[in-house]
Amino acid sequence: MSQIDNKIPRVCHHLRKGNKTYSSYNDSVDSTAHLLKYPREKLISLHTLADMCHTMKTLHPNCKYLHAAIVDIRGAYQQFLVSYDKFLLIWNKFTILRDNIRVTMLQGGLVGTFGDGHAGDIWNVIGSLLDELHNLEAAHNMWMSKIYVDDTTIIAPPYISASPPAEPPFMFEEAGGSTLDPLPGVPQFQPGTRYVIHDAVCNHRDNAARLLGPNATEDKKTIFSSGYVISIGWHLNLQYDQWYAIPKHRKIKKMAHYVFNVIKPQDTWAPLKT
Repeated sequence: MSQIDNKIPRVCHHLRKGNKTYSSYNDSVDSTAHLLKYPREKLISLHTLADMCHTMKTLHPNCKYLHAAIVDIRGAYQQFLVSYDKFLLIWNKFTILRDNIRVTMLQGGLVGTFGDGHAGDIWNVIGSLLDELHNLEAAHNMWMSKIYVDDTTIIAPPYISASPPAEPPFMFEEAGGSTLDPLPGVPQFQPGTRYVIHDAVCNHRDNAARLLGPNATEDKKTIFSSGYVISIGWHLNLQYDQWYAIPKHRKIKKMAHYVFNVIKPQDTWAPLKT
């Protein structure tokens, strides 16, 4: 059991690895049957993000830049009840001796477990639902979002928000989170001003809370930015007159280190490990 910020304890059953004595938890899973029940979804890419940003730019051509936000769904790594279909894929049958009588027992997990090689496919069913809900509830195409595993990237025009709707009430009246420094020449978020991007984040955090519980997301991992977004390892400039994508700064430093420090002049092949 581990403690997160002295708030919510959780238990992680790490059952990925096996050895010569016993098999891995994943070895008991019928992968073919699993993928028939839970088809594997393709993760979003730079192309997906670029297409989303370009769509928002096309829908709001009079804006000079776009707002963005990243929301971390911590509930993705907490245990959740599994369906009966999933249970049938992971149960084990074993026999024990009890008073010299052979007793057959069935064992199966009723909650998602850390290390389950197929847990990502199960989570993606939940994540895709959150994705669909959030984009369906974007009134007048005021925002778009995509989930990458447990991180949601949200893009919206830099409009000031109208009052949030009274029905249904938001669990999160305030978006919370922190704001990154803007790029030179891009207006900052004005203190005390609520923008459309805040509505979008409240809506998304609200949906996650209703599905996964009130602590599914958290303030400190909700990040806003103006004129750019850093997502899935890329820095996307969202100023209309610039509009480019480059690897984020840390990735560039790693690439430079690899090129100048890891690859030697005599190497004919780049080393696979750094």
